[in-house]
Amino acid sequence: MIAAQPPAEVRSADVVLREAFNAILKEAPKRLKDLRDACTADLECLGGADAVPAGGTFGDNYFKALKLGCEAAGSPKVVHVALDTIQKLIHQGQLTGRGADPFTDAALSEGRLLIDTIVESITSCAEQGDDTVQLKQVQALMTVVTAQTCEVHANSLLLCLSTVFKIHCNSKSQMNERQASTAMTQMLNTVVQRMELSSADMSRRGISLDDA
Repeated sequence: MIAAQPPAEVRSADVVLREAFNAILKEAPKRLKDLRDACTADLECLGGADAVPAGGTFGDNYFKALKLGCEAAGSPKVVHVALDTIQKLIHQGQLTGRGADPFTDAALSEGRLLIDTIVESITSCAEQGDDTVQLKQVQALMTVVTAQTCEVHANSLLLCLSTVFKIHCNSKSQMNERQASTAMTQMLNTVVQRMELSSADMSRRGISLDDA
């Protein structure tokens, strides 16, 4: 079984995000101004250590800084923190990507959801040659596909699977190769199980595949 899950303790999203943004600010060089500014702005929105935003914190509203963190070329520690935070939030149901994608031109994004950008941020992250980043990629993608709170379909699902397969084939780390193989098995099992459940549900309701 791949060690992809974060600790069993479930912490509120605002705590996870504050820790992540502070860690990124500590590691991010000054040249990554957009990233640093995004983290600073989000920390101000989140408030102090004892502050809990009204209605709780929803990770989808704070994805911009994590996206920029995934793009932090030359800073593998920053990329690792961003990927780790994405995985934790998804695992805890605090980042779902179900809303419209705010990072794509509306005229070109019909039917596109935030989860599509989340997947692309993970699969195309910087510093993929770093073994720790590569491992966190595998773990994050497995969490995206197997989480009950995320819905990954079509091209985004294929992108998750193909990225993990490429890591399995091309990784120089034997541990990452093994983890990718195990993750691929779990991801495919999840996809098949969901297909079977969907098919059974359609049969119960008398819906044929031609009608769906």
